[in-house]
Amino acid sequence: AMSCSRPAAARSAFWACQRVLAGSVSNLPIDVIRKDGDTRRKVDPLPSLIAEPSAMVERDVWVHQLVTSMYDDGNAWGMITGFDQRGHPTFIETINPSVVTNRRLEDGVPTVTVSGEDHHLFPVGLVWHVPGPMVQAGSPFGLSPREFASGALDATIAAQQFGTGFLSGGGIPSALLKLIGADPTDTQSEGAKS
Repeated sequence: AMSCSRPAAARSAFWACQRVLAGSVSNLPIDVIRKDGDTRRKVDPLPSLIAEPSAMVERDVWVHQLVTSMYDDGNAWGMITGFDQRGHPTFIETINPSVVTNRRLEDGVPTVTVSGEDHHLFPVGLVWHVPGPMVQAGSPFGLSPREFASGALDATIAAQQFGTGFLSGGGIPSALLKLIGADPTDTQSEGAKS
């Protein structure tokens, strides 16, 4: 029971943190600021991509999806479905990171496979990408905070389980190896230890 409950508790804590973070960020106001020399001025009205980034969901849900993807996968992904006259995206529909695989550089161009089909990232292709804060040098792709932390979490859980098992046995080893006969050679000793 212990081996199942602790990872389940860790997953519950992860989802709770993710929900709070994504909910907080998705409800923040978004302003667009342009810098002219030393002067900063607010852009009004907001560009359409900021005011209404998706034809499928409201802006707060869209931002929530992006934050959730970055928190879980380390990257946010979208398919550009509309452009303005200058070639800037006007609509981006989010993509579930689980269908974005085979992330690589092909001749210096970031390329991914989305649901079995290869795509270049924008501005070369139609797949829009925002890496999370953990990006290794030489890669445009973010590292998953969940996967990054899972190693430390797994080690912590293993240490706790070992400690519990060791102490529940009274702190006494549960097995004893006894050699009968002549003193073993070094080779035999190493074999017994293995």
